[in-house]
Amino acid sequence: DAATLDDDERDLFERLRVVRRALADEAGVPAYIVFGDKVLLEMVARRPTTLRALLQVPGVGEAKLERYGEAFLRALLDP
Repeated sequence: DAATLDDDERDLFERLRVVRRALADEAGVPAYIVFGDKVLLEMVARRPTTLRALLQVPGVGEAKLERYGEAFLRALLDP
């Protein structure tokens, strides 16, 4: 739940939301089609540092990893 995030986690969650919105706008689809909030929250909790680790996040499959993985990984690794 986003309400239980600390400041650092909330900042990361918001960064991931910005990435999601940009990718969704570019593809002309609603943001939840890229990833739902639940998946973004899992990314925040797990903080994957590789594409392989990102694939272990529930809701991230091969197709979405191929399509969006690099963008989300950059956001996760950006200080």
